[in-house]
Amino acid sequence: MIRLDFESFSEIDIKKHGAWVYSEHPSTDPLCFSYEINDTGVKRWRPGMPAPADLLTAISNGTLIEASNDFFEYAIWNNIFHKRYGWPHVPFEQFRDMFAKARAYGLKGELGTLGDITNVPVKKDKVGKRVMMKLARPRKPTKNNPATRWTREMAPDDFEILEDYCDDDTITQGQISARIPELDANEYQIMLLDKKINARGMYCNLEQIDAAITVFEQATQKYTAELQQIIGDVTITASKVKQLTEWLAKTQHCYAPDLSDETVTALLKRDDLTPPARRVIEIREMLAGSAPKKLYAMRARAGSDGRIRDFLSYCGAAGTGRWAGRGIQPQNYPNSGPAVKECLCCGANYWKELPECPECLSSDSKEADWGVKGMRLCISHLMSRDYELVEALWGNAITAISGCLRGFLQAEPGKQLICSDYNAIEARVLAYLAGEQWRLDVFNTHGKIYEMSASKISGVPFEEFERHKKETGSHHHLRKKIGKPAELGSGYSGWVNAWKNFGADKFMTDDEIKEGILKWREASPNIVRFWDGLEEAATRAVLAAMPQNELAELEAWLHSEYNSDDWKSSKTAGELLDKYFPVNRGPAFQCGAIFYQATPECLFCRLPSGRFLHYHQPKIVGKYTAWGTPQLSITFYGVDQKTSQWCQQETYRGKLTNNVVQGFARDILAWAMLRLDAAGYDIVMHVHDEVIAEIPEGFGSVEEFEGIMKQLPPWATGCPINASGGYIDTMYQK
Repeated sequence: MIRLDFESFSEIDIKKHGAWVYSEHPSTDPLCFSYEINDTGVKRWRPGMPAPADLLTAISNGTLIEASNDFFEYAIWNNIFHKRYGWPHVPFEQFRDMFAKARAYGLKGELGTLGDITNVPVKKDKVGKRVMMKLARPRKPTKNNPATRWTREMAPDDFEILEDYCDDDTITQGQISARIPELDANEYQIMLLDKKINARGMYCNLEQIDAAITVFEQATQKYTAELQQIIGDVTITASKVKQLTEWLAKTQHCYAPDLSDETVTALLKRDDLTPPARRVIEIREMLAGSAPKKLYAMRARAGSDGRIRDFLSYCGAAGTGRWAGRGIQPQNYPNSGPAVKECLCCGANYWKELPECPECLSSDSKEADWGVKGMRLCISHLMSRDYELVEALWGNAITAISGCLRGFLQAEPGKQLICSDYNAIEARVLAYLAGEQWRLDVFNTHGKIYEMSASKISGVPFEEFERHKKETGSHHHLRKKIGKPAELGSGYSGWVNAWKNFGADKFMTDDEIKEGILKWREASPNIVRFWDGLEEAATRAVLAAMPQNELAELEAWLHSEYNSDDWKSSKTAGELLDKYFPVNRGPAFQCGAIFYQATPECLFCRLPSGRFLHYHQPKIVGKYTAWGTPQLSITFYGVDQKTSQWCQQETYRGKLTNNVVQGFARDILAWAMLRLDAAGYDIVMHVHDEVIAEIPEGFGSVEEFEGIMKQLPPWATGCPINASGGYIDTMYQK
């Protein structure tokens, strides 16, 4: 094994542009690198030194190269050392990412944090990091020194610190790597496929993106001027949160803690906003939303060949092992755009407020959903680079651009994209793991789970939903009112707010939602038992691994609660004592096909695929519910999904179920991608449960593609997965 760490200078920001574009930029230069071959001691290289013969020989012999976030080393080596220095090209298969291995083990992929977690002797040098940041960026010229970057002659001590820092990172990386388990054979193949996908990249249409940016900037000027006119201050922009919140509070009596996406969405739902306040918040939503940021991210991260690379993070989703996005963040692209209708004459989809089709001038139309037809027409209008034309034809330029983001991701010229996704895979996996037979029957037949769920909750016969759709062509209103929020919000033991997240509060009161939740649970008793079974198995596993003194304290606390004057507290404490004490010292604890086993250092959850989920430093602690009754709670250390920080967290039956179900679904996806790749489908992106591949024209078919996706691994026999809705096109779409 070779361990390798580069330090480099560039005029561009790697966080903004990504490692590939950074490595291609003409200003990017290596400052030094450190390497170690087979733990024989760290060596240095700096510009001006001869090529390190031992390193090049080891690489030519196929020795694996381990780095922290190895795509950076892969890009720097091949775009600088290979192309400029003539050193041998190194394929992506020869690199190994220590951070990927750490994430697979449930740890944070960041060297300083990993050093603290694993308690290695050599830690991240904070002084060295500050020096590195100084030397890696352009220098601000002065009157006496016009130089735009630091040189060894100007700062010899800093460069010595930098080289020591690079050595230490190489040593630290090796020490951490030795304390993290290696991937098993199957995960090793999945990790290699991930490298292949990230190295291949996704093509984007830069000409169209540039046109969209031009239109967006024109729209920004207009809406910023409108915002400034409303507020009466020409210095305020939509990005100045403090000034905007102060203006809203002082002049409009609208108080907001911040102007995050969540806060803005909540504010716009209120009916007591003044017209000026509402318009200012709307402008803030348009100009500071995530869609424009993605537009600029695509432009910044596209390489010289128009491909965006390294935007999928292996095991990046904490708790499940799913992939996460970085850079262009494809996991949360908008799937809607302006409201449209379809022309009955030429088939174009155009803005519903137009009296006639802009393509053929026909006024005959019908309702339609936003999709690829609308994207194509809208992009053709964006190519005019004329904001006024776009607004005249689509109403709001920013909404139009947002709706087209997916469409800017395309097949490269001469090729096509083929895409499909799994239908309601989490609901299908949950029914399978819990053994909820009526749900399995639905998924194995007509698949209309929203309708069936609404029927069971409301008492309206399922046949009525079928009759209504047949006679009217539209879904029964209870499908949207009850069925959809019930299915999307209940599977992980969600309560009222979970249903509200999927729109239930538009149709139902809190009491009606509570009643619906209880009926959903009554109709799916095996799922409820599965929630409880997972929590019980995980709790027993952690208790079995806890030190005796901590167990004694926990048992004593429950005994004190059992002797309490509060009968509710006493009853609950007694149930917990009867259930968990004395502690069962069994090696593993099972709930269906899921097994939990713990050591003092880690709680392991074994999925049917054989892959493990990890919960570090697990504990069972005593706490009180909101109603004042005692309960046992599982805590552990892991990466917080919202803050990305390593911290102590709490888990419960719903989160455990979420982790197991999403982990199972991830393993199904990974199994399918390995087989799609083997069949010649060059995967360029995958999003949640969707796979996108780039193929030569005439290669393959949707039927074959979906057929491979629907093949089940041996450990998932009988799981009612389904892939459908696939397409072949030049443009990515939902």
